[in-house]
Amino acid sequence: MKITISLSTPPQLETESLVAVVLDHSEKHGSDLAQTGKNKDEKPQLKLATGDSAVQAVAADLLAS
Repeated sequence: MKITISLSTPPQLETESLVAVVLDHSEKHGSDLAQTGKNKDEKPQLKLATGDSAVQAVAADLLAS
């Protein structure tokens, strides 16, 4: 397997797989956070660390699951 790091925009690439950074933008607060470091009732608010709409559209189903 050959791994290549490219600074090109994703639509410019032809690849079998693509790695993207996904960040959780949910706010952490409440008594659950003080006890466990997690708010049990809060769902993660996942967002891709890219402004590319094509990548966001492709990843939408994965992020929702």
